[in-house]
Amino acid sequence: MIEWEDLSKLNKKYFKLLHKDIDVLDNSGHYSMGEYVKKFEEKCKQYFNSKYAIACGNCLDGLTISLRALNLPKNSEVIVPSNTFYATVLAILRNNLIPIFCEPNIDTFNIDENKLEERITEKTSAIVCVHLYGKPCNMNKINEIARKYNIKVVEDCAQSFGAIYEGKKVGNLSDVGVFSFYPTKNLGGIGDAGIIITDNDKVHNFCVKARSYGGYNYKYEVNGINSRMDEIQAMFLLNKFEDIEEINKRKIENANLYLKYIQNEKIVLPKIDNNEKHVFYIFAIRCKERDKLQKYLERNEIQALVHYPIPLNKQPILDIKRNGFEIATEISDTELSLPCSAMHTEGEIMKVIKVINQFR
Repeated sequence: MIEWEDLSKLNKKYFKLLHKDIDVLDNSGHYSMGEYVKKFEEKCKQYFNSKYAIACGNCLDGLTISLRALNLPKNSEVIVPSNTFYATVLAILRNNLIPIFCEPNIDTFNIDENKLEERITEKTSAIVCVHLYGKPCNMNKINEIARKYNIKVVEDCAQSFGAIYEGKKVGNLSDVGVFSFYPTKNLGGIGDAGIIITDNDKVHNFCVKARSYGGYNYKYEVNGINSRMDEIQAMFLLNKFEDIEEINKRKIENANLYLKYIQNEKIVLPKIDNNEKHVFYIFAIRCKERDKLQKYLERNEIQALVHYPIPLNKQPILDIKRNGFEIATEISDTELSLPCSAMHTEGEIMKVIKVINQFR
């Protein structure tokens, strides 16, 4: 069986390194927000060439406190793609803000920058763009629109660690960017963790307090939460960080095999632009007969997953207009994620290609 991802194989090396380091942690007696977290924050600052990096418990918390740090007016509107993972929207709702959905570009899966302005009203305070599946958004256009209307921009980079847009890493192309280190991510930990990237002094000062209830030494100054990174996560991620460029390189190589050799008129391949580095957290194809294709692949011992089967406009908890999101709905109905991990061999990828090309 060609699994979508084999984390035990990928992480075996880093568990061995962790076992060597764990005695240091045991002797320190400091298990949360200690020296390893500080080292990880410093590593991220250097990697993103940012002024600040603030570790937190997960990407949802990072998005929540980042939006809070921007001091957006209560009940103001935040534009968000209509096909993102629910956590992006949940961060907006947590802050008593109103999500306004903007349709994606069917070719890129990212928010359609050409439809942004029609969603802006006098109540709009921010745009949350999502670099979905590892592909950068058109940040030049998004930032241009944000400047025109004097609104903030937040990058949801949960799936895009190491992605590059016009020579710069995503996450440091706006007011604030937030990353996830959930185990399946390109730089994945062994549990939940996240980091906030910013050059803004006020955002930094707020987020540092907000991730730890709202202050220091029992003096609470901002509306915070409990979202601290533990030392074991930081220790594991520091070791894996050394290989992130190689991990991304392998995923890109596998994606390029798909792009070059899949030849089936039923399959729509993702679009790649020359001004970007897409890191392919997910290699997403579209197929009108998606469910049939998924079962066909399973019969041929290939695991493919769906991201995401229920579009946001059909989520029961969201009190929004249900119709009018045809592109997001089409993506949910046709998207299929093929195996594309750093551990998949060329032979495995070529087998997937052969099977897909024979699909009728």
